[in-house]
Amino acid sequence: MKITKAQLKQIIKEELDQAIVEEPELAETYNFKIYQEGQYRESPITTLGYVANVPMSMIDSESYISFKATHKDPERFLSLKREALEQFGFTGSMVYSSQIEKIPEFVQVSATVNLRTGEVASVGKPPKFIDAQG
Repeated sequence: MKITKAQLKQIIKEELDQAIVEEPELAETYNFKIYQEGQYRESPITTLGYVANVPMSMIDSESYISFKATHKDPERFLSLKREALEQFGFTGSMVYSSQIEKIPEFVQVSATVNLRTGEVASVGKPPKFIDAQG
């Protein structure tokens, strides 16, 4: 069976088209959960806040770039730059961010209640909500 030059070019083009995986586009903005890890392994993680509509200029994409070829969802490796965390008022060495699909409508807040009297002694501080676009 003989193959013409044009047929060979067409076969190669079709194979290349099938092999090329379209690189995912990054969105213009992302939402993040800001949290603080406990000092010890058994210490709980505390949610400090949520930041919505964060532009790419405030996002550290180094991990995304290194994992995009090997992971199905490399966007989960996006995080806020340290300067952005500080700009939003989240400081400290144990403060981190993780990209989330959407900001929750409701969050649980703990309260300390005297069981004998039913009196609420204190209510936990709710997480901050910040819209990065204003």
